[in-house]
Amino acid sequence: MSYYNELSNLGITIKKTNGQFKTICPKCSNDRRNKKERCLSVDVDKGLYNCHHCGWAGSASKFSTRIDYALPHRESTGINERVLKWFDARGISESTLLHWKIGESLEYMPQVNKKRRVINFNYYRDNQLVNVKYRDSQKNFKMVSGAELIFYGLDNIKKLDIVYIVEGEIDALSLHEAGLYSVCSVPNGASKGNQKLEYVYARAIYFTLCYKFTNAKVVEIAKTLNMNHATILHSLKTFPYMLKHSSKLNTDYFLIKELANVNKKNKKIDVDKLVNMYNTLLIKFDVLEAMYNKLDAKNKK
Repeated sequence: MSYYNELSNLGITIKKTNGQFKTICPKCSNDRRNKKERCLSVDVDKGLYNCHHCGWAGSASKFSTRIDYALPHRESTGINERVLKWFDARGISESTLLHWKIGESLEYMPQVNKKRRVINFNYYRDNQLVNVKYRDSQKNFKMVSGAELIFYGLDNIKKLDIVYIVEGEIDALSLHEAGLYSVCSVPNGASKGNQKLEYVYARAIYFTLCYKFTNAKVVEIAKTLNMNHATILHSLKTFPYMLKHSSKLNTDYFLIKELANVNKKNKKIDVDKLVNMYNTLLIKFDVLEAMYNKLDAKNKK
């Protein structure tokens, strides 16, 4: 476990993501004669810091928004001939299945109240199994209870600048089969209205603005949308990654933040006022989009 981000947010200069080291102190080094003396001891793995000159010390863990997620109890990457034929009928080859580490297992499916043979769509991060989506022959699904929701195919895209995000594991496999390898999928697809990708992005922007630029606590933010506080914490944690791999989200977030007059000085505003600003912005966006489409159609004539 590393507290790299939390320590960086405290103004501590960190040159590696784990281990112990010494660096300058953001509290006193600038006022000292020897400004380059490394007087601050830091333990990135434990989130601890202590200045041997001014006494500034503490633990970054109290600033962390992490959740202790459950992990799958086992990993299955083997498949039989029946599963191979099922994917082959959908145009997906064995080599693609091996690349994505597709598996199968016998799992209890709550929809039918009994165990069934299921396909395992394994979710990895840094080659560690984080979650599994199970699918039976009748399109019943379940994921590991209490496990973290991450992008499917995360390890395939983490070093890429352009990424295609689809709405299901089969879509991701199909694009890979077609030669488009910079692809990942959202974990919950788009079958439920509140899990559509645009809603996930919109909520992530809303949560981030409320958390960073209002006095509201995570629990209070959760109540505004009748959600659990763990959902907000997860969104806050994954939002930087969303920004990195979605240029549209990055642009939307920047415009909303600027138009809401929220700057780097962390100006505090009321949550209700922020919601009103956001709704007003959506209306303005619809108007501008209509004007653009009208001009675009005119220019094409």
